[in-house]
Amino acid sequence: MSEYIAPQNAKQELVCKAMEKVLRRSQVGISDDFFNLGADAEAVASLAKLLRGFGVASADIMNGRTPEVIAGALCDMTELYRSTVQGRSRAPLTDSQLGIYLECVANPESTMYNNPIEVVLSDATDCSDEDIKQKIDGVLRLHPALYARFEVQDDTVYMVREPFPKEGICKVCNEIDFSLRPFELNAAPLCRCSACRKGGKLTVFIEAHHTVEDGTSVAVLIEQIAQAFAGLPLEEEKVDAFSIYEAEQAVLQSGIKPKADAYFEALLSDVDTDAGLLPDFKSDNKKLFPVRRFSRMLDTAKAEKLSDGKNITKSTLFMGVFGYTMLKYAGSESTVISAAETGRRSSLLDHTVSMFVRTLPVVIRPDEEKTGTEFLRELQVQFNDTFAYDFVSYGDLARTYGINADNAFVYQSSMFADETVNGISVDVKVREYGHAFAKLSSSVLKSKDGYELRIDYRSDLYTEETLDGFAQTYQLVLDSILDDVALKDIRLVNEEQENKLDTFNSTLPLDKTETFVKGFKRNYIKYGEKTALVFKDRKYTYLELNDITDRLAVYLHRHGIGRDAVVSILIPRCDYMAILSLAVLKAGGIYEPLDPNYPPERLNFMCKDARTRLLIAERSLAPLVSEYEGEILYLDEMDALLAEIDPKEAEQIEEPTAEDTYVLLYTSGTTGTPKGCMLTHRNIMSFIDAYTPIAEITSDSKTTSYASYGFDAHMADLYPSLYNGCELHIIPDEIRLNFPELKKYFEENGITNCCMTTQVARQFASEYDDVKDLKYLVAGGEKLIPYPLNDSFHIINAYGPTECTICVTMLVVDREYDDIPIGKPMPNNHIFVVDKFGRRLPVGAPGELIICGPQVGKGYLNRREQTEKVFVPNTYEEAPDRNHQNCYKTGDIVRYLPDGNIQFIGRRDLQVKIRGYRIELSEVEKVIRDYPAVTDATVIAVDDHGGKVIHAYFVAREPIEISDLEKFIKSKKPAYMVPAASMQLERIPLTVNQKVDKRKLPPIETASKPGEVQSKREMTDIEKAIVEILKDIVGDGEFGVEADFESLGITSISSIKLATKIYKKFGVNISSASILDGGTILSVENIITASLLQSKSNTALEEPKKALRKYPLTQVQMGIYLDCMRAGMGAYNIPLLIALPEGIDKAKLKQAIQTA
Repeated sequence: MSEYIAPQNAKQELVCKAMEKVLRRSQVGISDDFFNLGADAEAVASLAKLLRGFGVASADIMNGRTPEVIAGALCDMTELYRSTVQGRSRAPLTDSQLGIYLECVANPESTMYNNPIEVVLSDATDCSDEDIKQKIDGVLRLHPALYARFEVQDDTVYMVREPFPKEGICKVCNEIDFSLRPFELNAAPLCRCSACRKGGKLTVFIEAHHTVEDGTSVAVLIEQIAQAFAGLPLEEEKVDAFSIYEAEQAVLQSGIKPKADAYFEALLSDVDTDAGLLPDFKSDNKKLFPVRRFSRMLDTAKAEKLSDGKNITKSTLFMGVFGYTMLKYAGSESTVISAAETGRRSSLLDHTVSMFVRTLPVVIRPDEEKTGTEFLRELQVQFNDTFAYDFVSYGDLARTYGINADNAFVYQSSMFADETVNGISVDVKVREYGHAFAKLSSSVLKSKDGYELRIDYRSDLYTEETLDGFAQTYQLVLDSILDDVALKDIRLVNEEQENKLDTFNSTLPLDKTETFVKGFKRNYIKYGEKTALVFKDRKYTYLELNDITDRLAVYLHRHGIGRDAVVSILIPRCDYMAILSLAVLKAGGIYEPLDPNYPPERLNFMCKDARTRLLIAERSLAPLVSEYEGEILYLDEMDALLAEIDPKEAEQIEEPTAEDTYVLLYTSGTTGTPKGCMLTHRNIMSFIDAYTPIAEITSDSKTTSYASYGFDAHMADLYPSLYNGCELHIIPDEIRLNFPELKKYFEENGITNCCMTTQVARQFASEYDDVKDLKYLVAGGEKLIPYPLNDSFHIINAYGPTECTICVTMLVVDREYDDIPIGKPMPNNHIFVVDKFGRRLPVGAPGELIICGPQVGKGYLNRREQTEKVFVPNTYEEAPDRNHQNCYKTGDIVRYLPDGNIQFIGRRDLQVKIRGYRIELSEVEKVIRDYPAVTDATVIAVDDHGGKVIHAYFVAREPIEISDLEKFIKSKKPAYMVPAASMQLERIPLTVNQKVDKRKLPPIETASKPGEVQSKREMTDIEKAIVEILKDIVGDGEFGVEADFESLGITSISSIKLATKIYKKFGVNISSASILDGGTILSVENIITASLLQSKSNTALEEPKKALRKYPLTQVQMGIYLDCMRAGMGAYNIPLLIALPEGIDKAKLKQAIQTA
């Protein structure tokens, strides 16, 4: 220990005394090292708490170490307030006041910042009305802020001192009107008061504006009113409200601001600052919002006892429980709550009435391996440190770091809790505000009855049921947070909540031995000559379909196809999609559908990884899998081979069991390597059983096979239809994206059911509100954006990963939704929403969707580690039956809604769905990094006209042409993985923790895409019309007539919209392929012009109708005619000068003009 050196000034003495108290030492000198004296982290926190009113944080203590250095950082607020000028006639508003003032100016009719307090005095009724008025006015007179006004001068808002009103402020009446009225901020007073004697009690209603009164001010007024009626002297303000601004400016000028900025940058830069309770409804953007109050008395006996023993303050306890509960309801790893602090950093302000409250950001980012006690202690240290910088503008922090100010929490201790004040019995009630100043504002208040959790919420955003669930979870956390267990082991749902969640899952009997093959063999006899399959002009009855698939199954069996043998199928859209799939199933093998649109690299990998035993291919497509060296069966050989096979041999083939794999589908992989997902016969039968009643599939249904064969949705088209005796139509490629022709096909063939990817289904439903016979359009693959409903057919919004057999939730969209849910769990699919530690979450809280049931697949082929990571045992039910032993962790973030529907939020990892395909952003990022000269890259998914697109950012050693990069990506990956926009940066922005700071990625201006330039010549009317259609689809921009549509932002989805709008405008069918395959405004104009000319030519060949001598003017002609009659001008004359070559025959020219 160093030689003792006594304090040299008051600040050093203050620090020395504080250290002595914390370390329980008799003497500490200014050169003594705090840590050498035995201080630990807890001692630092205690010292920071003692010094927090002087602008000292834990970091100052740890860096300063000695009283001499630490004292140099002190800012003595008492001295600052004592030195301020009192009695000013006016003063600028403080930061806290200004924020409220601006809100109120923007919403002048609002009462959101009125503070309505009802005080009931039981022992003050023996006074006359005049005595009551004098006593209350005597209290109000002591606080000039209450009868001030505001004025604006030179862009500064001032609080202006006014004399106390001659007539006073308090009105004694027979009945109090508790309704709230807006204050006129430019007129005094800013306080109203009325009093009424009734039933032996005196009720006082005080309504003051929040700019001049905070919670502590209310306590001051209540105490002084009680003192007045008790006949005690009243203490005047030592520092009035008009000097606060001066003191705050002195703090800012003291040099502490840079230190504060650095503190908040470290605290907030890598936090999910806007995570909060998800709303139940979308806002309608009204200016004033109705507010409702939810309240629940808390059981605090256990928590109070434990917190006292562990030196956790009540404020920290209740704030920490709120923060942790909010974290779970936000579904985030971190969040920021806005906590209120009195802002009174000097005892000189104890009796001052004004707005002092400072809002402080509190970061909630717990290490859930630690105990709740450790979490609360760390939170206590953080709050004390933040308090040291409470002079920093919260508004500035919120704007800089994007803080969600709606996560507001206040703990009000004994402010209104005493039953008696100065011998007068007092009961205080904070009345509702009328309008909400935040979406959500929460508090815990101590009263004579105990602790009350109170939540004021906007009723246009939240339901009471949501807040009740939040309160139940709050109580659970409160009960357990101080137990000696890790945070991750605290239950988040009580028995009542868990029982409700269980009612959302349903279980129906299943035939554990049934397979599709068995069912089809029964049904082909039943349905016999009924049409089973249609493709263009080819039709197959159920007998014919059974015959051809039996012959193929025999062929496959002869070539070694049976259990676990893979047949890869590479064919265009045709009838063989259904025929070959069924044949492989009959042979007992596994089929692997290959999409010809995939890059050869991916297709070759899929065949190699699957160890393909046989490839069935269209001869022209076979070169796409050039690395495959096994046996190939070409489609053009099929007829000759099958003619030689006796279908009866199929009876000798062993049928597959329910547990056998029947299909291998490849999905995107987290390492960039696709994963082969294995599904069993039991999986598809479970799907058929659940799906059939929802989509009302019967033998009379006429269904379509619309989805891509390489997409798992092809199974939703195929198997329920053929199992139930439907008529299945394979939609030809040339009309799949041609909506007018597709609608025509549906109506001509009486189609009742169709499955499409989400964006296509939504577009079709938006374009056509009446399609004859169509009952259900199933949409799946992406989030469904709200669309115009119609009475003709319903969209079924379906959700499900490939790993769980097509879809596991469905919603028949029967009304308008702000956010369309993905539906309720389909029968036998038990769905759980859990946090990252596997704890079930309450209704309303987002978490990972876990699927359990007979639709959960086997796992990934040759990917044991990946399989074990996401295919897990069912630990969410106590005694799961045989059909619910296994679960799949989707990585999708959802939440249950109170009615059992599920709302889709997003992805937990970096997987997103683009155009219906689930991909890993890391896979796209990897291929960009493989491009020569690229040194760094990151990709994000952004919303774009109702769907998701990829934006890529990269760093390179040299400038790179975006078009070259796109070609490179397209050569390696499918088209849907090519970023819609890319940007080269000097560096990728990072957070303090060296993670990509997505907030700082610059937006990519789509107007800079190649080809988006205006042509020099003036556009034709047709070209202008096409441009207007383009603007409606991709937004405003400059469009060159020769720029290809893909460069203008047209995707496969939006090409459908473009083609449909062109058809509506011109009556001309444009194929989606002609748009995407190098299509331009000019090329489309040529198609339109040619079609219109052909139409005109055909009309000319018809027998002409008899000409009339007079015709009425059209509407356009009539408008021009009337204009000319009024103006008498030549404005509508159209002069035309044509320059002709020399030597032209004038006689022929004259004849031509006369003929024309």
